[in-house]
Amino acid sequence: MRRAEEEKADIQQLKNSGYFVDGDILQSLDMTRAYQSNSPHVPIVLKKDGTPDSRTSKSLKTIEQFGLMKEYTKQIISNSGTQMMGWRISISPYQKG
Repeated sequence: MRRAEEEKADIQQLKNSGYFVDGDILQSLDMTRAYQSNSPHVPIVLKKDGTPDSRTSKSLKTIEQFGLMKEYTKQIISNSGTQMMGWRISISPYQKG
């Protein structure tokens, strides 16, 4: 019984909580359990017709949306680097604790 609980916890830790590309790629990610609500890897539920269930579709993004997120991330990183090099923000690593 304890082993099953450990495996369930391990799977839950590996579950992706990020964004996924809508389309054919999504359908090929986790075909073993694609139509079940408890997929161990992909938090998206597909209906029998292959379309995403509306309750889980908030994690889906188009290729264009991924491109916009990539460009925004590049801009933030570039601006941060420029500010560090110009000593406008301190270069001090975050220390938890």
